[in-house]
Amino acid sequence: MNGRKPKGGDKPPTEIFREQYMPITVRIHDAVRLTGISRARLYELIRVGKIETVKLEGSRLILVESLHALINALRDKADSDKEA
Repeated sequence: MNGRKPKGGDKPPTEIFREQYMPITVRIHDAVRLTGISRARLYELIRVGKIETVKLEGSRLILVESLHALINALRDKADSDKEA
């Protein structure tokens, strides 16, 4: 070994992969597939501001970071409900 840390430092391989290859945005149908949330519910979450989107030439794109934030918030709520 050369004494240097591998690319990504101490991060697990899945985190390194996600950072390197996860798209920044996805289309609606991809967000539905990735999350398992119905198309109608996804649009409702967009409407109330729980999922952030951008528009590019008529296409609505969902920020993947926003999907992660939503799922993490739901997980945190479920964890706090268990503790209560």
